[in-house]
Amino acid sequence: MRIGSKLTLKTDPVRNYGMAFSNMHRELYHIHADGNVVVVQLALQGTHDGPLQLPFGKLPATGKQMDAPCCDVFELEGGKIKRFDCYPEGSIIFAQLGVLNNLDAALSH
Repeated sequence: MRIGSKLTLKTDPVRNYGMAFSNMHRELYHIHADGNVVVVQLALQGTHDGPLQLPFGKLPATGKQMDAPCCDVFELEGGKIKRFDCYPEGSIIFAQLGVLNNLDAALSH
C-alpha cells in the first residue's frame, strides 16, 4: 500500500460487523449533539464468529471476543439520517482478535 492511498470497503459497515460478530452489542457511553450532527462515543462488543470483510482481504472467524472503542457520527436532515460514519478502533480490534502482529497471514485474499 502506498502512503496516502485510500482504501475503501464496498459493504455496509454495520452489516459487515453484524455478519462477523453475530452477538454484536454497542455499549453507548456519551452522546453529543450540535445542530444537525450527533456524535456517539461507544464500545463495540461481541464474538468474532463470522468472516470480517476488510479493504485488503477477508478475516476468517477467530472465535475471540472484541470490546473496542468506536465513534459514530450522524448527520441529520429533516429528522432523518442523511449520513452515517463509523470509526472503530481497528488496531485494538485486531489485537483483541489475535491478528495484529501478522494481519496479512491471517487474511484470506
